[in-house]
Amino acid sequence: MVLGVAAATLLTLVGVAAPAHAADITVTDEATLVAALADPTTTVVALGNDIELAVTTTTLAIPNTVTIDLAGQELTAKNVTIAAGEKLTVDDSSLPSTGRLDATASGITGKAGITTTAASLVVDGGHVSARGAWDAAGIGGDRDSDGGTVTINGGTVVATTGSGTGGGDGAGIGGGRGGSAGTIVLAGGNVDGHNIGGAGAGIGGGADGDGGTVTINGGTVKAAGWSGAAIGSGSAGKNVTVTINGGVVTAVNENAGAAIGGGRGATGHTLTINGGTVSATGGTFAPAIGGGLGAGAGIIVFNGGDVVATKTGGAGAAIGAGRDGQGGTILISAGAHVKVHSDTSAIGLGYASADEPTETLGVTIAGTLELVSVPTGSPTIYVPSAVEITVTGTGSVIGDGKIQGAGGSSPSGLGSVENHGIITVHVQVLNLVTVHNYEVQFRSNPPVASGTSVHVYATNFADGQRAFPSVVRPGWDLLGWNTEADGSGTPFELVTGLDGDLVVYAQWAEAGNGPGDGEPGDGEPGDGEPGDGGPGAPGDGDEDANGPGDIDGDQDGDLDGDLDGDDEQTNTDPDQSDVTGDDESAVTDDDETEVTATVNLAATGVETALPLAAGSLLLAAGALMLILVRRRVAAE
Repeated sequence: MVLGVAAATLLTLVGVAAPAHAADITVTDEATLVAALADPTTTVVALGNDIELAVTTTTLAIPNTVTIDLAGQELTAKNVTIAAGEKLTVDDSSLPSTGRLDATASGITGKAGITTTAASLVVDGGHVSARGAWDAAGIGGDRDSDGGTVTINGGTVVATTGSGTGGGDGAGIGGGRGGSAGTIVLAGGNVDGHNIGGAGAGIGGGADGDGGTVTINGGTVKAAGWSGAAIGSGSAGKNVTVTINGGVVTAVNENAGAAIGGGRGATGHTLTINGGTVSATGGTFAPAIGGGLGAGAGIIVFNGGDVVATKTGGAGAAIGAGRDGQGGTILISAGAHVKVHSDTSAIGLGYASADEPTETLGVTIAGTLELVSVPTGSPTIYVPSAVEITVTGTGSVIGDGKIQGAGGSSPSGLGSVENHGIITVHVQVLNLVTVHNYEVQFRSNPPVASGTSVHVYATNFADGQRAFPSVVRPGWDLLGWNTEADGSGTPFELVTGLDGDLVVYAQWAEAGNGPGDGEPGDGEPGDGEPGDGGPGAPGDGDEDANGPGDIDGDQDGDLDGDLDGDDEQTNTDPDQSDVTGDDESAVTDDDETEVTATVNLAATGVETALPLAAGSLLLAAGALMLILVRRRVAAE
C-alpha cells in the first residue's frame, strides 16, 4: 500500500498522469476482448495490442456498462453497438495520447459507425473516428433510430455518414434517417461532425427527424452540413434545440440548410447562444443562423458570446429565415454583440420577395447588431409588411449597411422599426423608423429660407454618428449653430439632446474679427532706462503700456530699485550701492571701494547730442555691469 501511494506521488511529481481508469483486464486479441466485454463484472478493459475485428464480425457488442482504455493501441471494427440502457466510456491512458477507435459501417446498410440508440457514449480521451451508412449516423442512430446520448469531454472525435467525403440521410453525430438528435453534450476536446452532400445534420437530427438537443459547453467544434443544418436539424426535421454556452464553434453549410438551426424545410428549432466564440457561414439558400430553405427563423436568442454570422450571395438571411421562409422570433439581449458579414439580407427574411409574407417575424435588439460589408457588397435589413423590429433603449444597430423596405425603397407594404435606442446605418425609407427619428435642418443664415437636412436615429448627433453639413460663406468664419437666426437661442452641438425635429442657423463672424482677434493697445512705452529687475507683464492694451521691468507710460520706470526718468537716476539694492546720474556718478560696494567718473555734458549744440546720448548709455551699461558682477560675487 505504501509503495502504491509512493508510486502515485512520484508520477504526480514528475508530471506524468496516472491512468484515469485502472484496468480489470488487459486484452490482446478479438476473442479475449469479446469475452471481457461480455462479463458483467468487468468495468475497465485495456488494450494490450492493436486489435482489428475479423471481416466476418459485423458488430462489436457492448452488452454492459464498461470503459475501454485504448492504452495507446488501435481498435478497428465495422460497427460498435451499445445495448439499451448501458454506457460505453472511451479513454486513453497513454501519454501522449495515441490510442484510436475506428468504426466504419459505410458498407453495412442501415448501421451507424457507433450505435447509441437508447444508450450512452462518453469520450474522455483518445481518437475516435466513426462513419455510418448512408441512412445512419456516424455516431448515434441507425436508420429510423434516435441518437441516444453522446457526451464528449476530451480527445478527438471525427464523425460522418455516407461514402466519399461524407453525405447521407443520417447525421454525423445524432439521429439516423427519421431519428431525433437525441442528447448531445460537447464539453471538451476536438469534435468534427459533418454531412456534406446529404440530408442529415452535421451534428443533430437525421433527415425527417423530430426532436433532440445539442449543447456545447466547451472544446473546439467544427460542423458542416448540406440539406441538413451543420448544427441542428436534418432536412424536413423539426423541434431541435441548440444551446451554445462556450467553446470555439465553427459551422458551415454550403446549400439548403442553415449553418446553425434548421435543415431544408425544418421547423420548430430553438437556438440560444450564451457564450463562446461562434462563427457561422450560411449556404446558398439558407442563413448562417436560423431556418433552412423554405423555413422560418424559429426562435433565436443571443445572450452573449462572440458571434459572427456570414452570408454572401444566394437567398436567405444571415440571421433569420431561409429563402421563401417567414415567421419567427429573434432576440439580441442587452450586452450581446452580434456581427453580420453579408452582401444580402442581414436579419429577418431571406430576401425582399414581391409576395408579402403572412406570418409575423419579430426582431428585438436590446444589445448590439453590427453590420459589416464584404468585398461583394453591404448587408441590408429588409422590412416588408409583417416584419416588426424593435430597438430598445439599450439596443443599437451600427456599421455600414442599410435598412429598406420590401423590394427596394417603395413605401408600399412596409413593416416597422420602432427605435428607442440608436441606429447609425443608412435608412433608405425614412418613415420606416419611428420614435428616435429626427430631422435637423441646417440653414446657412443668410439665406435662411432653405438648408440641408440630416436625419438622426438617436437622441443626439454623436450617438447617431452623424456629422454637421459643411457650409461656406466667403470672407466669414463659421462660429457654430444656434436654434435662432440671431444667435439668441440655444447653441446646437453634436451632443445636444433631441426630442423632435429642429431647425438651426449658422452663426458667422467676419474673417479676422472672431474671438481673440482684437487689436493691441495703443499706449506708448515709458522712456525710463531698464533696471535690474526681471521682465514685467506684457502691456494690456490701455494707455499705460507696461514693458519689461514695469516701465510706465508716465515716464516713471520702476524696476527692482527706483529708476526715475529725471536727471537723477538711483538704484539701491540690499547692499546700499547706488548709481547717480547727475554730473558726478558714483558706484559704491560693500568694501567701501569708490569709483568716480566725471562727465561734462554740453548744454546746447546739435553736434553734441549724439555723443551725449551715447555717453549716457555707456554710463548706465557700465553701472549695471558692476552691479551684476558684485551680486554674482556676493552669491558665490
